[in-house]
Amino acid sequence: MIETDKQVLNSYEACSERLIGLYNQLDHSGLAGTKILALLGKLKEGDTQTYTEIKELLLNEPNELQKLLLSAKKADSINPQSHIYREITLTLIDIDPSFGDKIRAFEDKYSSNKSLETSYLLSLSGSNIERV
Repeated sequence: MIETDKQVLNSYEACSERLIGLYNQLDHSGLAGTKILALLGKLKEGDTQTYTEIKELLLNEPNELQKLLLSAKKADSINPQSHIYREITLTLIDIDPSFGDKIRAFEDKYSSNKSLETSYLLSLSGSNIERV
């Protein structure tokens, strides 16, 4: 039982460190005024209680999760080598596997919006190119 507790603590600490590292790389302008930005800032300052608050917030408030993921995508678009979005999603799934479904739903929405946007722009250009 003690070994299991130690593993959970190590996982918790590892995920906290990963979140702190990612906080420094995120686009904060897209997160201005959000609860998640405030909580990540508190975690960075050493408030370990916020780890659980972050988990609960992102599981229960889809808008906060969406803003976090969009911020990560924006940071990746600025620096494609950063892979912040991938790191955020992997960290969230490590924190709680139920994030997997929420991330897939976000990706489905994001990719369909992108396709619609691309189709719309192609239609404006007068191009006969069709997206498949």
